[in-house]
This record gives sequence, C-alpha cells and structure tokens, in this order.
Amino acid sequence: MTLFYAKEMCFKLPNGQRLFENIEIKLKKGDRMVIQGPSGCGKTTLLKCLAHLIPFEHGECTLENASIDKFTVPNWRTKVMYVPQTPVDHPGTPNDLFKMVRSFASQKNRTDHGDPIDIARNWGISDDHFAETWSNLSGGEMQRCALAIALALNPQVLLLDGND
Repeated sequence: MTLFYAKEMCFKLPNGQRLFENIEIKLKKGDRMVIQGPSGCGKTTLLKCLAHLIPFEHGECTLENASIDKFTVPNWRTKVMYVPQTPVDHPGTPNDLFKMVRSFASQKNRTDHGDPIDIARNWGISDDHFAETWSNLSGGEMQRCALAIALALNPQVLLLDGND
C-alpha cells in the first residue's frame, strides 16, 4: 500500500520561472528517498511544499490515499513533518519546544509520543542539552535535538532537509 504520494507538483517563483514541475513521489511504509541536486535547485522548497508549509502552484499530496482535505493543515503537518537543515533558534530549551508542540491540538490526544532525550542519547547527546537554551547549543547539537524531537513526535513521513 502507498503511504505517501505526491503527483504533478509544480512551484513557480515570483518572477514566473518554474523552480520544479511535474514531480512525482510514491513511498511505501519503510521507504527512504534521497533528493539530490545543486544548491538552489528547489530541494528545500519541494520538501516545504510536501509538508504544506508553503503553497505550490499545482499538484496533490496524499497520505494513505487521503488528500489534505481529509486532514486539517496542522494535522497534516503532524503526520508529514519537515525538519530544516539549519536549526531554528527557538526560544527556551529543547524540552520547552517538545512540551509546546505536544500541547498543540493536533498532538494533544496522541499517545504514541516517544522520548526525545532517550532518542538523542543514542547519538551522544547528553540529557543536559535538552535543558539548555537553544542559543547555548552548537549547530550540530541543535540539529540532533530537533531531529530527536521530530522522531519522538512519531510522524508517518519525515522530511529531512540537510547538507550533502
């Protein structure tokens, strides 16, 4: 069964130039896909479109054969989660962010959350990092904390934006 399907995805820049068009992605549970290309070719924009973080010109995404119309946008983003390549400097600590996201209506009634601290321990991140402000963490520590939080939120599709 297809878990995630995107078809005919097109994105037009403000100057009218198409950044990408007619992209098709079909993933089953457990699939991994890598999108490679030179800087500026639209990889990040495509991922943000798939997560419905930015509007696209044309196309459709489905999750388990249901379009976004079946979900609210926040619920879609709970199921199809984007993690940026450059960590966002959030206020507070990674623990604060995890607690805040879990309080969102789209997350509130879920019982399948993991523990980001347990996840991050496997990558050499100490428990203390989750109690430090984001600005006190290195870029790599921020990235691993953000990824651990995303994994603990247990999305069905995880869109990871990163460097080569």
